[in-house]
Amino acid sequence: MKRGWLGAVILLCATAAQAHEPAIWISRAPGFDTAEVGLDVFSLGLGRLYLERIDPAKWSFKVKTDASGSHDLRGWMAQAGAALVVNGSYYAPNKEPVTPVLSDGKLIAPQRYVTRNGAFVASSKFAAVVNLRGSSWQKAFAGRSNALVSFPLLIVNGVVAKVSTSTKLANRSFVAQDKAGKIIIGTTSLAPVSLQEFATLLASLKLELVTALNLDGGPLACQSVKIASLRQEVCDSELLPVDFSGNTYVQKLPIVIAVTPN
Repeated sequence: MKRGWLGAVILLCATAAQAHEPAIWISRAPGFDTAEVGLDVFSLGLGRLYLERIDPAKWSFKVKTDASGSHDLRGWMAQAGAALVVNGSYYAPNKEPVTPVLSDGKLIAPQRYVTRNGAFVASSKFAAVVNLRGSSWQKAFAGRSNALVSFPLLIVNGVVAKVSTSTKLANRSFVAQDKAGKIIIGTTSLAPVSLQEFATLLASLKLELVTALNLDGGPLACQSVKIASLRQEVCDSELLPVDFSGNTYVQKLPIVIAVTPN
C-alpha cells in the first residue's frame, strides 16, 4: 500500500500551508538547535515542519552520494556518524546526480551544466548557501570540499523569490543561511505545498533567512536527527511514514547532506 486514504485526501484538498505557531528553538548541543512548527493545510492541522539551526564553526557538513541506491536514512546516519542527515539534490534514474556535486573533494558534474539557481557549499568550519545568478557553480565550488547545486532558490537577499507557476504539491526539504551565518535545514511532513507556497511559508516564519535553496522533494523529503535525547525520523514516502500494517517505508537516498561534529 503506497498511499493511505489520508494522504490522498490531503493531496486532493491541500491549500497554502500556514504556520499556526512560531519557530521556538531548543538547544540540543553547542551550535545545534532544533524547532518544530505546526502547519495547517486545508485546516486539518496535521502538517509539521522540522527545522535545525547549525553553526558551521562547530559542525561539519558533508555531501554524500551512493549510485548503488543502497542507503536509507538509517544507513547514512550510521555510515557518516551523523547527528543529522537530510536528502540532497536531484538525481537521474541511474541514481547519479543531475546537478554538480562535490563529495569529500570528489567532483561529480554533468557535462556543460549551466545554472542560475543556487548551491550549498562547505569546507572546514565554513558553510554557505550561494546565489549563482551572475556567477557559476565552478566559482562557488572553488576551495570547498563538499557542495551541491540544487533548485530553485526560494529566498534571495531575504526576499521571497519568484519561483514557479507550477501548482504541483509535495512535501519539501530545504537548506538556507540566516543573517547570523548559521545554516538552517528543514523538512515538511504531511504538508504538501507548491514551491511558491513553500517559499512564502518560509518567509512568514521570520527565521531571518538570507538565502534559501530547495532540495529534492516528494517522497524523498526525508531527514533524521540523533543528538542528545532527540531521536527523530521524518520520511513521508507518499505522504505517510507507515502503512496500516505498521511497517515503516524505507526510502533510498542517493544524495544527502550529513552533519557531524567538528
